[in-house]
Amino acid sequence: MFVAIDQEGLMVNVAERKWSRQGLMKLRKERIFNCPTCKQEVDLKIGSIIAAHFAHKKYGECPTVKGSHESDYHMRGKHDLYHWFTSQKGIESVQLEPYLQETMQRPDLFVEYDKKKIAIEYQCSTIDARILRKRSQLYHQEGISYLWILGAKTLTRTASHSYRLSPFQWNFVLKQENSAPYLFSYCPNARAMIVLYHLLPFSSRTVISEHKHYPLPSSSVHDVMKHQPYKKENLHKEWLRKVKSFRLKAPGFQSKQTSKLHQYLYQTVHLPLSYLPSYAFLPLSTNYIFESPVYVWQGWILLFIHAVPLYSSFRTHDVYHAISMRMNDGSITSRSLTNQVSFISAVDSYLIKLADLAVVVFEDKNILKKVEEIRWTNQMEELLKEDMKIIGSI
Repeated sequence: MFVAIDQEGLMVNVAERKWSRQGLMKLRKERIFNCPTCKQEVDLKIGSIIAAHFAHKKYGECPTVKGSHESDYHMRGKHDLYHWFTSQKGIESVQLEPYLQETMQRPDLFVEYDKKKIAIEYQCSTIDARILRKRSQLYHQEGISYLWILGAKTLTRTASHSYRLSPFQWNFVLKQENSAPYLFSYCPNARAMIVLYHLLPFSSRTVISEHKHYPLPSSSVHDVMKHQPYKKENLHKEWLRKVKSFRLKAPGFQSKQTSKLHQYLYQTVHLPLSYLPSYAFLPLSTNYIFESPVYVWQGWILLFIHAVPLYSSFRTHDVYHAISMRMNDGSITSRSLTNQVSFISAVDSYLIKLADLAVVVFEDKNILKKVEEIRWTNQMEELLKEDMKIIGSI
């Protein structure tokens, strides 16, 4: 940590630019420091590589210590972000490691910006997701906005527009109305914010996304926080590549969910999972609500519609109930998020898109009519062409 209280009760922030190495050495000789939260004595560490900081003599006893010793990566990142925010126009105030009495928490930064109070947490290691959610909820309850920034070293990029995100990392994802989710990360080695825009999960771990690097010295808070438009053609190209790979690769390990759907397909339409219609691979902004692969939850909805006689009507509630039953028996899983969203939002978006594609029509707000049969084929070339046509039209 960078902030401690001396024997006279004065708050000392060693991350401030005013401190020279010589000044810090003198400070260490002349004063005794204590943690602002637990009041226990802390040491002032002055290294040649790691920025000067305070360290508890005994770890595990302070309620605001996030685990054990902070890593060099985390210390440098927090240091960079502090100086970046303090240099920004429009930022009313920036506090480093303040103790917030109302939440009994100590965020890495506490910023007042655009008449909002924002707690900023820079997280470079995995912690219990329940702790992360609880901290976020406490901020929310006190009317404090919050922003979790992920340590960029934890991101795994698998292709030009493809990443692997763990269930823990999904807790950092943000969402704006009428847009796909996005995620902020920071790399102190590159001194750049890396933002993943328009996250489209294909499976529980794999996401398609556009990313943008913002070097701190030349980027403003407004630049970084502004939601960027995405290039639809880039994401659709990568999405189609994922669909094609899924269809053509030899069957390997299957999860319980994919195995269950695979068996059900053989029983009902006598086809394997890789021959699902193109309608089971729609890249929608609400796909993130389900942790199950896109083809699993969309596949079960297609099978529900497949069982409906042509030109017959059904209620949206019937679909909700069918998916709810699948969730109860473990066939489908919703994603566990800091800000939980009902699975109904994803189902609604999917039904609306099927209406756009003329598979169903809305007779009323909550009543649909099936106007096209779900076509099943064992011709792979035909399916791949259909993928290009249907997904390319979205």
